[in-house]
Amino acid sequence: METNQAGALRNAIGSALAQHQAGRLAEAAAAYRQILVVDAKNSDALHLLGVVQLQRGQFDAAIDLIGKAIAIDPAYASAFVNRSHALQGAGRYAEALADCDRVLAIKPDLADIHSNRGNALQGLHRYEEALASYDRELAVQPGHLGALYNRGNALQNLHRYAEALTSYDRALAVKPDFAEALYNRGVSLQSLERNEEALASYDHALAVKPDYIEALSNRGRVLQSAKRYTEALASHQKVLALRPEQVEDLVNCSRLHDLLGDTQMALAGARCAWGLQDSVLTRSNLFAILKKCRFSASNPEIEALAIRAMSEPWGRPEEAFDAMLSLVRLDKAVEACMKRASGAWPEKLSARELFPAGSLNAVAKCRPLLCLLESVPSRDLDLEKFLDAARRAVLDLCGDADGAPAMDEEGLVFCCALAKQCYINEYVYSCDDAESSRAQALRDRLLVRCAEGLPVPALWLTTVASYFPLHTLPAVEHTPGLPWPQAVAGLLLQQVSEPLAERQYRDGVPRLTGVNDRVSLLVRQQYEENPYPRWTRCTAQKKQLPFAEYLKQRFPRAAFAPPGNKRELDVLVAGCGTGLHPIRAAQTYAGARILAIDLSLSSLGYARRKTLELGIGNIDYAQADIMELASTKRSFDVIESVGVLHHMADPEAGWRELCALLRPGGFMRVGLYSEAARRDIVAARKWIAERKGAAGPQDIIKLRHELITVMAAGELASLASTADFFTTSECRDLLFHVHEQRFTLPRINKSLEALGLSLIGFQLPADTLSRYAERFPDDRSMTDMGNWDTFEHQNPQTFRAMYQFWMQKRI
Repeated sequence: METNQAGALRNAIGSALAQHQAGRLAEAAAAYRQILVVDAKNSDALHLLGVVQLQRGQFDAAIDLIGKAIAIDPAYASAFVNRSHALQGAGRYAEALADCDRVLAIKPDLADIHSNRGNALQGLHRYEEALASYDRELAVQPGHLGALYNRGNALQNLHRYAEALTSYDRALAVKPDFAEALYNRGVSLQSLERNEEALASYDHALAVKPDYIEALSNRGRVLQSAKRYTEALASHQKVLALRPEQVEDLVNCSRLHDLLGDTQMALAGARCAWGLQDSVLTRSNLFAILKKCRFSASNPEIEALAIRAMSEPWGRPEEAFDAMLSLVRLDKAVEACMKRASGAWPEKLSARELFPAGSLNAVAKCRPLLCLLESVPSRDLDLEKFLDAARRAVLDLCGDADGAPAMDEEGLVFCCALAKQCYINEYVYSCDDAESSRAQALRDRLLVRCAEGLPVPALWLTTVASYFPLHTLPAVEHTPGLPWPQAVAGLLLQQVSEPLAERQYRDGVPRLTGVNDRVSLLVRQQYEENPYPRWTRCTAQKKQLPFAEYLKQRFPRAAFAPPGNKRELDVLVAGCGTGLHPIRAAQTYAGARILAIDLSLSSLGYARRKTLELGIGNIDYAQADIMELASTKRSFDVIESVGVLHHMADPEAGWRELCALLRPGGFMRVGLYSEAARRDIVAARKWIAERKGAAGPQDIIKLRHELITVMAAGELASLASTADFFTTSECRDLLFHVHEQRFTLPRINKSLEALGLSLIGFQLPADTLSRYAERFPDDRSMTDMGNWDTFEHQNPQTFRAMYQFWMQKRI
């Protein structure tokens, strides 16, 4: 017969449970605790008090309490179930799964256990197994709402969106106003590009749950993809009204303001998002807005932000050149100097004429100018004319006597930045015989001082560095006068220490193959003399993606067979130049092992130095000729060769050699010059040939100077907007290359067919792709080469930067 105490406890448990079931959690918790005062080992009270904590979201407390109940009663099946819920809430999915498996051993027919087990498996990203658990649950309970809904989630995680949609629809048949199912149904529809249906599903979810932030946010994305920018903005703004710190919606608002032409609001939103969260997303968005800005008023905060974005950098620095130049031109002292220099050009003003009293120091205070000079080559003729004149003016300040001219710290910083710019653009500025003789005389005076152990004026050193790379002068780094000012030390790092490291890396580069082809030997010589391209800063490390995900993001409509689930990806970059291409690949592709080859040892030495500076360890550099690569017996999952094949004697033969190294089902990216897009380049090359222009550095500089005069008169004016015109190596590659072929789309298409390659898509700006989609709406995958040929004929500058396209090798 039951004792009085046992009966009293049972009644107390029943009373507390009634409070609990009525939703009065505080009263229930107090009652359970009162029972535990009397009977500290009452497993029911411990378990149910743990359930109260679970309902409150206090997962650790719930785990502890329910664990004590299980310790008292190891066969307490429902306690294991509830502890598994608490463990999932705490993100401890492996332990939750173990509890579900214990329940199955104790009481295999307990309701909901397979569904709960599926949830734990989803938390472990074991989606196929989770799917099997939900199906077991549904075999017993065909209308189980949770299993139907979570089954849809598992299918969505497996990218099986059509099947996920069916599962959500079955869940909604059970509960039509299930907001979460309506939302995820919208996600599946959006992934299937059924955007109008997705929008309707999000709207239904919001009718049920008006403050559903995720539905509002996704609704905005759908509207943006439909170019309904004003409605999309309103949707994201509703999110921010509910949750002002929602960074992704701030970013999307910023992008939408930009699309709507309100750059000021776009920039304000981007700054706000970055202020809340300094992340890759907010930095890249802020940079994307900044680079489009053309500033019309000074703002010290914006200047500081732009300088940081350019220097770290948050994007490709060269893309922000025009934005930074607009900041530079707001400086009255700089703008006045630019106007004076441009007005006198091609004559160069004296130091007194270019820099009236005090103006050199005023120019030196322009921080955007200093940042620009140290980051990227100038790509503006007016700025170039000023910098060219400034170099001559600083030479004037050095005088012809063997004195030690004084220069204050601000002026010296500007002179160092100018010398760095000259080194970056590879001394592309022209000078007449008189200026050249004076520069050589100053260099000789500096070397005499070095040889005699006498102090060298810092201004001499920086001025000589703006005419001659310091690493070509003996023992400059050991000149008396150390320690140098910080700016001069930075100049010595750029022009002495780094080139020395490059020579050491160059000597250590493995030679995978010989270089025997006549054209290959000529091309190698060009790039040994002028490594291409010289770059200073690379975008900081981004989040790496599995290769298939990268391609899907870039070509969302493309049909391609995804690569197998390889943990490592063998990548070949054929023609890697100075390393920017393989470095970006290493930063992008998860699990990539990269072999980067080039003909030029000088380029490879530069690439190796920059790679080590960035701490990247998964790139191997080697010298090799594409036509000899078969001898290496290597094969690759991905091969990239951009801007290379068109410099070969037989581009199609080189392409065949690369394709032979590509594994079945592998992917290839190629970049080739367009015949249509380079008509002005062909005209310029003809102009040069008529003058019997040679291709040595001084010949290039001289003829380039003459071209600027012709361009100013209106002929070949488009060259001024070509970025490659503004440095010696890039200008040589653009107009003086030893061998160049150009392609058409029919010629490319013929090669694709012959090589068994399927086009995935062209890499082009979003607005170009959008215009193509409007012109050819039936070509959803955007891979019809006939359409692209028509589009290019109608828009000849479409492939100005080259045809760049991805392909897959047919199996």
